[in-house]
Amino acid sequence: MKNTLLILLLLSGLSWQASAQTPASGPEGTWNGTLDAGSAKLRLVVTVTKSAAGVFAGSFESLDQGATIPLDTVTLKGDALTFESKSAGIVYEAVLNKDRTELVGTFKQGGQEIPLTL
Repeated sequence: MKNTLLILLLLSGLSWQASAQTPASGPEGTWNGTLDAGSAKLRLVVTVTKSAAGVFAGSFESLDQGATIPLDTVTLKGDALTFESKSAGIVYEAVLNKDRTELVGTFKQGGQEIPLTL
């Protein structure tokens, strides 16, 4: 009887732990990618946070150019995600994959549109 109770407690603890480890459902975190801008390949890092009020914010960093640009807006509608920096004229429109591990989209700046996966 004690062994059965111990096994039940162990199994219920394991199932609780597994349910607590589900992946995030949104874009929060750090996203990395390489922008193929013709003559240059630029390593990019986008960081997205979410406030307690549910508002997204973030920054866009070009490692090779040494520039960090704050994002004015980060918008999530379903699986569609948009980052925008008005001062740099950057818009990135992407879709989160089903596992929420990759963003596939288009980087737009200065009239150019370049495919970018983060």
